[in-house]
Amino acid sequence: MMYIGKVEIIFFIFVILPFLVGIFFFLRSLNKKKSIGCGFSCLIAGLLPVILIWLFLRGFGHETKRSFIHEFERDTKLTFPQSGKIVEKDYASSYFDYHRAGIIAMDTLEYNKLLSDVQSKEYFQLADTIEKSSRKLKKQFPDHECAYLFIIRKSALWFHKNRQIVVYEHDSENSYNMKKTNNLAPSKKYGIMEHEIFYKSNITENAVDSIADALTETNFFDDKETKRISILKMNNIYEVLVKGIENNHEALQSLCEMQQLLKNYEIEVYIVGTGSVMKLSDNCLPITPDFQR
Repeated sequence: MMYIGKVEIIFFIFVILPFLVGIFFFLRSLNKKKSIGCGFSCLIAGLLPVILIWLFLRGFGHETKRSFIHEFERDTKLTFPQSGKIVEKDYASSYFDYHRAGIIAMDTLEYNKLLSDVQSKEYFQLADTIEKSSRKLKKQFPDHECAYLFIIRKSALWFHKNRQIVVYEHDSENSYNMKKTNNLAPSKKYGIMEHEIFYKSNITENAVDSIADALTETNFFDDKETKRISILKMNNIYEVLVKGIENNHEALQSLCEMQQLLKNYEIEVYIVGTGSVMKLSDNCLPITPDFQR
């Protein structure tokens, strides 16, 4: 059953109806062979709204690079990467609903900075998986190539695992946060401080519990402050994202010790700071034998 909403009714009254009335009076004037000029004027008057709507949608549907960047920054509240190049765009509109999507290529430094900025914003949510509205982007950016997915209201950001490509999509019809809750990454809480771990669906709860146990044993999960981390898994490598501790040397050492404890897992820890992402293993101090399992 076709849904008819306010937009459809307005479109019918102000565009379709005048067009039909104009056609009617034009044909009527031809049939009676009288007032052909008046009938022709009615036809022009009926066609005018259709032409104006067509020109509006054609112009509105053709986005320039400047307008794309403007909409990206407005929707995400992020600064467009300086090295960012829009290698592919997709835009579609239907009456007053539209979706905008694009593939943005950038250098690894800008990729890490953008990832850091997203992680530092509370209004972004780590998501498990959502379906792209753009068919073009579905083919060029399959889900298995996505390393991180974050959503904010009606926008989504996919971070490619090559750390040089980000896909941005905005859908005016749907709010990603209002979709089914299984779109969001699941999470588990631990201890009296309710430390929280967000993780993708391709990670088992046993693996999450093992990491949480190691974080507790190394005193990263302590009784002083609630901590939240995210875990992703790519090519059997567990990526642990932690933000806000880049200057906390005790917490950083605890994470290094956690990596040493979990010999059965290949773990890489990334520290998300202000405008930067640091790989922890490059900065770990030697671990004493007491912390090796």
